[in-house]
Amino acid sequence: MGWFTEPTRRAMLVHTKVFGDYRGNNEVVKRSENFAEINVVENYADVKKIVVKTLDENGQAVENASIDFGLYNYAEFYPIASKKTDEKGLAFLTTGLGQLLIWAFVKIIKQIKD
Repeated sequence: MGWFTEPTRRAMLVHTKVFGDYRGNNEVVKRSENFAEINVVENYADVKKIVVKTLDENGQAVENASIDFGLYNYAEFYPIASKKTDEKGLAFLTTGLGQLLIWAFVKIIKQIKD
């Protein structure tokens, strides 16, 4: 049993980088051109899956909405993960059994015609 066993049982997110084009089964928290950050919190703590659904004022799903999952730390809600919604307006995060503030937003750019 390592020194980290008890502290990690309270973890909200544990992630690691996998270099290259990751195609495994773990939840991807962030993907870039050179690596993916995968979520491995279930290896260390009891978890739950939080699903967020974004809808517009007409009740239609919002694709590509930004979702921040914020953990209160150092007197602020720090985003531990940021995701985009899919075509059904859904995004999810597997996390430990604590509290998070979830913030959803969409950048709206309208072109004004003369």
